[in-house]
Amino acid sequence: MRALPERGPVQREAAKLGATLADRSLRDAAREVGAFGLFDPAELSGPELAQAWEGLGETADAGLCFALGAHALAVVAPIAAHATDALRARLLEPLRRGARLGAHAASEAEAGSDTMAMAATATPEAGGYRLSGSKLWVTNGADADVFVVFARAPEGVTGFVVERGAEGLTVGAPMEKMGLARASLTSLYLEGCRVEASAILGEPGGGAKVFHTAMLHERALILGPAVGVMRAQLERALKHARTRRQFGRPIGKNQLVAARVVEMYERYVLARMLLERAATALADGAIDAPLACLTKLRLSEWALEQHLDAIRLHGGTGYLEETGLPAHLRDAVGGVLYSGTSDMQRVILAAHLGL
Repeated sequence: MRALPERGPVQREAAKLGATLADRSLRDAAREVGAFGLFDPAELSGPELAQAWEGLGETADAGLCFALGAHALAVVAPIAAHATDALRARLLEPLRRGARLGAHAASEAEAGSDTMAMAATATPEAGGYRLSGSKLWVTNGADADVFVVFARAPEGVTGFVVERGAEGLTVGAPMEKMGLARASLTSLYLEGCRVEASAILGEPGGGAKVFHTAMLHERALILGPAVGVMRAQLERALKHARTRRQFGRPIGKNQLVAARVVEMYERYVLARMLLERAATALADGAIDAPLACLTKLRLSEWALEQHLDAIRLHGGTGYLEETGLPAHLRDAVGGVLYSGTSDMQRVILAAHLGL
């Protein structure tokens, strides 16, 4: 175990915190995580930010971590960067301490990966707008108090803050999904939903910039907890390879088994390094789209491979639900889909390479 990177103090404390959240509601968990500083990047340095998200993932449920990440990275971050002073003064403090929860509503059924091709509209009227249309894949929709919503105004796609209870806003029922059970996923229906002009994020027509801010944060950090799960899976794999005996010796003495565990170790160490680099760039204000996309792409793919290898290493036992391994695998599948699929990350990276 000496080859494993040491856990830093923030990582250890975050892991302790995660272990206490098993039976907490999302709201209660958000309050504790907010108090820890994870919703306010100024509270932590870049390496500490990476440690905190990784440590939380070691012990907290993956769906809960995803819900907390969606709140912090796709709602709190763009509000902090683009809201008016008055809106920030009213919303940021309760969002950062977890007293209020946020959801990001950009995706639509027909737009798919081309988010800016959305059909939802924002029609100007005296002092504000009426939003009409529907949104899909709204993480935290069932629990959120504050929604970051994108719609097409006459000036172009625009970001808005819409609060629960707004006239014309309806939240759909939670959807059944493959994994990440503790993160609700809903549709959002806008039927002439009234918003004040002061609820605009940035400026009319500036929605792409707001969306970019959210995606930089999400893609840099949303898979941080998955790195913590990768570590836990690696430690479990090492123990199994050392203690499980076949043909009179530990299975770890078999070169093929040892090679599989070494690959799990490689993935974890590289994922941890990439996460820290992205978190540091984010904290320093130096994050860019290629680094954020690469981080999201590699961490999600490595996590999926890690869980497949864990099941293979345990053989038939690994296929049993009672081991918890299939549940981890189902959660990991979501990682290659949300915040832009792996294929979309490659398309974005290709564009930045001039291809």
